[in-house]
Amino acid sequence: MRNGHYKPNCRPIQRIAIIVPYRERETQLKIFFLNVVPLLYRQQLEFDIYVVEQVGGRLFNKGALINTGFLQSKIDHSYDCYVIHDVDILPEDDRNYYTCGENPRHLAVLVQQFGYRLHYPEYVGGILALTSTQMENMNGFSNLYNGWGFEDDDFYRRIKNAGYKLERTPDKFAYCGSLDHKAAIKNKDGCEIFMRYGRMWRFDGLESSQYTTLKREKRQLFKWILVDFDANLLKENLKVSVKNIDKSTLPPRYKGYKDSYCAWYLNQKSFSTIKNVHYTEKPNNTNMPLRTFNTSYLEVPRTATKQCLTTML
Repeated sequence: MRNGHYKPNCRPIQRIAIIVPYRERETQLKIFFLNVVPLLYRQQLEFDIYVVEQVGGRLFNKGALINTGFLQSKIDHSYDCYVIHDVDILPEDDRNYYTCGENPRHLAVLVQQFGYRLHYPEYVGGILALTSTQMENMNGFSNLYNGWGFEDDDFYRRIKNAGYKLERTPDKFAYCGSLDHKAAIKNKDGCEIFMRYGRMWRFDGLESSQYTTLKREKRQLFKWILVDFDANLLKENLKVSVKNIDKSTLPPRYKGYKDSYCAWYLNQKSFSTIKNVHYTEKPNNTNMPLRTFNTSYLEVPRTATKQCLTTML
């Protein structure tokens, strides 16, 4: 692997771009590479990894980072598949293929920090695979969410609004480990933005992205992009752009689980990932086998002389 790119010794099914929104998670990033890179080797995929880092001084904005990574990766190559990947989520099964299909595909279905269960029916966080056309039809992610929370729920609504049906990896292949980290600052205005701008998704996203690329480097395992943007300015620009729009002409807003959940969400005092999560943990269902994942090795890729994997889930 060189300059963040790997090509197997065979004809790969798809060439994928993995986009990792990132800031101040160096330990998790190292563990991420030790686990995800060997898995992609074994899946015999051609891939590039983009680590998109937000400069300090502003609240973390995951949605804007994903949009930036997508737009920057398209400058390099027109990929068959784009995988949005949290740095602290690690797949535990090689059969959880990093490939795209006719609909957006959720890979992190049963996550360790949620007791190896689907967090809630509309959860699409962790790992999500989609094509360039799908991403553009949904106008990417919202740029408005500063702080932790809501950007994934907003994106699920975009999936429904754009007419797609979310696909998920079958449960028996969809187990994912999770890494502990310090609590993130929550999005205080998340519910207000989620409810107020739900019908504005065609105006808030890829088409309204504004960012400054401060640095761009090719490293051995990944392409590093350091960016800065002002989400508050993006919000003000959105207000101006939709000021004179006849709201009756806007598409209806998909209403789901998060709308009723929002009132409860605002009343919580703090939000963080589960603390003291071990790398080996027994699921709540005692009849299920022990799930483990390795964080200390980098496996040499298997060689192949013929066509790569030809079957997908």
